[in-house]
Amino acid sequence: VKTLHWVGVYATLHAIVHSVFIVLRFSTTGVDSYRVKRAHTLAWAELGMLAGSFILFGRLSHAFANIFLPNSRSENGNISMLPLGNRWRHICLADIWRAVVLLFLVLAHVSFLFYYIWLSDEPNLLSLVSLWAMGLYLHLGMLTVLFEIGYSVCKFIENRRPQERFKLTTLTPITRDQVTVSILFLSFVVACGGLMTALSDPVVQTEQIFSKHLPSSMGHPVKIALLTDIHIGPSIGRTRVEKIVQMTNELKPDMVAIAGDLADGFVANLKDAAAPLCNLRTKYGVYFATGNHEYMHGNVEEWFTFLRACNITVLHNENRHIALPQNASLCMAGMDDLETLKLHVPGHTMDPEKALKGCRPGELQVLLAHQPNAAKRVIRGGLATNIDLILSGHTHNGQMYIFWPIVWAVNAYKRGLYYDEATDTQVYVSAGVNFFGPPIKMLGNCEIIDLQIFPRH
Repeated sequence: VKTLHWVGVYATLHAIVHSVFIVLRFSTTGVDSYRVKRAHTLAWAELGMLAGSFILFGRLSHAFANIFLPNSRSENGNISMLPLGNRWRHICLADIWRAVVLLFLVLAHVSFLFYYIWLSDEPNLLSLVSLWAMGLYLHLGMLTVLFEIGYSVCKFIENRRPQERFKLTTLTPITRDQVTVSILFLSFVVACGGLMTALSDPVVQTEQIFSKHLPSSMGHPVKIALLTDIHIGPSIGRTRVEKIVQMTNELKPDMVAIAGDLADGFVANLKDAAAPLCNLRTKYGVYFATGNHEYMHGNVEEWFTFLRACNITVLHNENRHIALPQNASLCMAGMDDLETLKLHVPGHTMDPEKALKGCRPGELQVLLAHQPNAAKRVIRGGLATNIDLILSGHTHNGQMYIFWPIVWAVNAYKRGLYYDEATDTQVYVSAGVNFFGPPIKMLGNCEIIDLQIFPRH
């Protein structure tokens, strides 16, 4: 009865919150609509996490008591009847463990608040710990769900074939509590490894590209440093951005392309953290096109103003012609993010035709398109006939191992270099120089891309 009562309360709360956001989403447009959509997503996530937290708290508490404190209760289950030593053992260990689990769950739940409070030029320790707790929570939840699905499938098969001599769910003597502890240990190890990767310096990936639009007499390749998904915000600060700028300048690129998702916050809060971008040094300039995250906070035009003051060229459905040696020419184009087709933000919509207008067929053409699915749209729409290279990010290559299959399923291109034979167009997708949200990333997936474009003989 008590369980049914709380299920009813949870369902009612869920229905009320959902109804309120449906009304708000139908009554807003543009950036306001995106904010409501994001708040709705956060509300759904929080309500889902609330149910998951109750389950995780119960399972982790139960598993700890049964495995590490097997004699913590007397035969009748009464703690007070235990000898004094066992009683204190239970109080000092089991209750402390419950407090740790509860603190971990609370930190995971409040992690999203750090996108709006305590933002400065460097991440504070509490925001990093909270966001890391969210990453650990996601691993725990996902692996627990996968185990339960597998266990339920095995039980279903057993029930359908009761005459079978062996039982899939009893092939090993491992108990459910032992599985819970194993999942916790595995999640903790993976989350710690992901934290080390996220906090380590990015790796430089060198990729050779060949273009028929460069003269064979050109002695040196055209070098483009690709930076995507910088995500300046609660877990990415000035020190990290300075390191990225330093490593990029050491490559001595001809130009730098920033293909979206620069920041997760307002210019007023994050301008000091983003300021090192003004120190990027190139021969032909730094170019920027928006990602979906540019539209999550405030007015994207504020970031445009900041970037232009840094001498960074904003490609807002537009292009620039760059004169190269040997009478060669490069058309660097950039378009608004794919998400703008849904947002209806005044003055912002993905328009590849406008972005490429004026690019000449005989010159090297490079297009910045944050989402790989946008790149696919350009190719399928017949606009990529003269485009040599499309540069994207967005996928983070899944960021965490548990999300890699999802990213693989929903994106046209995932990571690395792709070639479309029909249009003779190449697409390069970066896993991103940083990470979004939890400071956890797969090994080697924080990357600066050093693209070297050679003539195709």
